[in-house]
Amino acid sequence: MSSFGELVNDRIKTLRPRLLDVSRRNPLLNNVVAPRTGAYISIVDEKPQNIIDSLIKDKSFAISALPPFDEDELPDEQTSEFRTALETAKKLDEDYVDAINAIAPEDPRSFDTEAALERELKDRIRDRLQLPPRPTSNQHRDLVNHAKIHGIDPSTTLPSPDYKAPDNRHEDFKLQTLLLPSTLESRLRQKIFNRQRMFEEERGLQVTYLVVGYLEWMAQEDIAEGKTYKSPLLLVPVRLQGEKTKEGLQYNVSKRSEIEFNPVLKHKLEQDFGFDLKEIASFEDADLIVDSFFRKIENLKPRRMKTWKIKCEATLGIYPFQGIELHHDLRAESIDFSKFHVLNELFLGGSTDSQDHSQYSEEMIDTQEAEQA
Repeated sequence: MSSFGELVNDRIKTLRPRLLDVSRRNPLLNNVVAPRTGAYISIVDEKPQNIIDSLIKDKSFAISALPPFDEDELPDEQTSEFRTALETAKKLDEDYVDAINAIAPEDPRSFDTEAALERELKDRIRDRLQLPPRPTSNQHRDLVNHAKIHGIDPSTTLPSPDYKAPDNRHEDFKLQTLLLPSTLESRLRQKIFNRQRMFEEERGLQVTYLVVGYLEWMAQEDIAEGKTYKSPLLLVPVRLQGEKTKEGLQYNVSKRSEIEFNPVLKHKLEQDFGFDLKEIASFEDADLIVDSFFRKIENLKPRRMKTWKIKCEATLGIYPFQGIELHHDLRAESIDFSKFHVLNELFLGGSTDSQDHSQYSEEMIDTQEAEQA
């Protein structure tokens, strides 16, 4: 490569990091995921390595909701212990017996009244047996209890690699959420799928990612302001698609390109704190061991950091950061930008030699990248 060619590519490399927004408003640097945050959906009760391994094998995952509320079919009320306690209480619980005896046979609402009294009795038994309170709304605490009743771990902290579930829940192709069916469908359609389509059609950007793992960190100089960052670690580019089934619309995600270490976090840590993350950030999908990757990051904690903690969580969401796509495209390692006549003029003030500077088409660029990969 000629000296002017090296100069053009060096300038691209110098300007490329400026595309990365390193302020706290960038979700790739500080991703606040609250129970009611529409653009992000937390994944629960799944093992990160199983998710990664399946996605790199081109498997797709169905986004799974909690079971719908059905007070007559609560799993923990079908046990022999609960049924025995219920039959005994129907005979010995004075409040229940008195209320049942007070129902007038000719009352047209007698059936509903009896059902309501039995439900109240069941709730008292639940309390006596120290079972989770029966959920009555879509408030977060009720959804947590609803998940527990159905044997789903509601914690956003995902299971450890050596945890053995009593069933095959961690080997199936479902990503469990903490949302009821109607809420999940609405969020996926309105907050993620529609926005995914909008960014793709209007800006040509792919913005849907599955985040695996977070780094919670705070520098010593940020203590006074209490600025704690929660930054995504692994970014899995995915595509969300809807499929009609006899049960309704089912949304699935599949991997669309290579997994990568969050480039915004990498740039922030390298530029502001002097980290050398080149080795850690370089990996092949097939060789990625999630737990080992997390430990490498955790062991990097420098003295300047007040907080430095790995959070084993996963989130599906929209990360509408245009700079990351441009950052991907401007890889001087893959493309010789000095061959673009317009860039020569922009950086060097005009054509610098007599070689052919005809512009590449997108197809030619993709071909060159594929050949050099």
